[in-house]
Formats: sequence, C-alpha cells, structure tokens
Amino acid sequence: MIKALITDFSRVLFFPLDEGYEGIFNDIFRAKEMGISKDDPSVFELLAETLNLQPEEIVYVDDKIENVRAAESIGMKGVCFVSNYEIFEEFK
Repeated sequence: MIKALITDFSRVLFFPLDEGYEGIFNDIFRAKEMGISKDDPSVFELLAETLNLQPEEIVYVDDKIENVRAAESIGMKGVCFVSNYEIFEEFK
C-alpha cells in the first residue's frame, strides 16, 4: 500500500515534522511549493499521476470539506473528519 501526505505547509515550516513521518509515508507533497492549493482538483490529478495510480485507487482524508470535495471531483474516495476518533472509526 502506498501512503502519501499532501500538506499546505512549506518545506521550511514542515521540515521539523518531516523527521517524524519518515517510514510512515512513501512521499510528502507540498501543495504550496507546487503552486496549487488543496481545494484545486489539479493537485489531486498531479498526485495520482506522480504515484502512478488511478484516482479511484486513492482514499483522501482531510479535515476541510472543500479539499475532500476537490479530491472527490476527480474520482478519489474522500473522507472528511473532525477528530481522531472519527478517522479511526472510518477505517475500522
């Protein structure tokens, strides 16, 4: 299973956190550095292409509904959550 993270944080802001995610995610995508925001469907098209996956093969999880809707608009399964409990329940 491929696991990727897409963030709005830049490398400068996110760098201290990168170390904690080593071994969890295959890749980290930084939307702002790509010149795209996460509410733009093209960021998810680029993500799918880069990972060599079809959108239907990807589950996108976010706490902002507008980002989830952007992912769903290209065929990804979207999950919007508010709490850690909700996300764990979704993936049981």
